[in-house]
Amino acid sequence: VKESYLFLNASTIETITTVTDAVPPATAKTTTVNTNTITPANTYERWYANQSNNPNVNWARATNKLALIAYQKYIGLSGVDEMEIWTDYRRNGAAFYPFITLSQYPGRTYNSIPIRLLYPQNEILYNSDNVPSAGRKTNDQFSVKIWWMP
Repeated sequence: VKESYLFLNASTIETITTVTDAVPPATAKTTTVNTNTITPANTYERWYANQSNNPNVNWARATNKLALIAYQKYIGLSGVDEMEIWTDYRRNGAAFYPFITLSQYPGRTYNSIPIRLLYPQNEILYNSDNVPSAGRKTNDQFSVKIWWMP
């Protein structure tokens, strides 16, 4: 919960205000996650210090601040909260995540990530009156938008 709050705070500051220091919450979160998952503890600090010219890391070099926040959030939450990453990808679009490649499986029929998750078979079986018909057929299980999506 704290992770999401820090990244949402940073993106909100960048989106609706003229404040130019939206980076501290995002950087603080990325630092927290990475120092907790990388050993020895100073590995992340050394890596971060060497990224002064990297627009995916350095706030001053970033041309798209929201994309930088999304990228740092992706890195910070990878392996920790995949649902949050998937939700952000759906919300922000592929332009924020050009480094994510789709499956290379030759039988793939979609050119985007899944829009929705499958309803569990038990939900369809025991609660079919409340499960919408969209998303139940084989050819639209992942591609039909949910009613609230634009």
